[in-house]
Amino acid sequence: MIRHLLENEVAALRLLEEAGTATLRHIYRQRPDRRPVHAADLGQLVRLVLERDGALAGTVSYQRGEDRMHLPRLFVAPALLRQGLARRLVEHVAELSRAENRSFLTLFTIRETGNVAIFQRLGFLVEHEDVDETVIGILAPVLHSVFMRRRA
Repeated sequence: MIRHLLENEVAALRLLEEAGTATLRHIYRQRPDRRPVHAADLGQLVRLVLERDGALAGTVSYQRGEDRMHLPRLFVAPALLRQGLARRLVEHVAELSRAENRSFLTLFTIRETGNVAIFQRLGFLVEHEDVDETVIGILAPVLHSVFMRRRA
């Protein structure tokens, strides 16, 4: 079941997000002095969770833009990867987007994580790519932020 995050689930959500990002920490980490500003022009962050067997199995956050919904965060519990949960979350936001007459879903990812191919399988296309100065590369000195978009 996909639903809004409840206030008493914030700690569980943090654990889910930490588990999701832990697999990426050998590739990069956030610069403490720089935060991404990709979606500063968009609306309030809405957090959804996918519940499975009474536990949080995945989460997606979105922000409303004029013609799009931007997805700054998408995580699935590491033990539940490759079961279609990310697709369910993305498709749920796509349905919400269409219901609000928004044409696109957008997101940013870091090329060196391998996530570009995952998002392409979810229907996203690469729009542009830039050097990402908000992260510190562990395996490579320069990392690339990729902006991706798909039709809702």
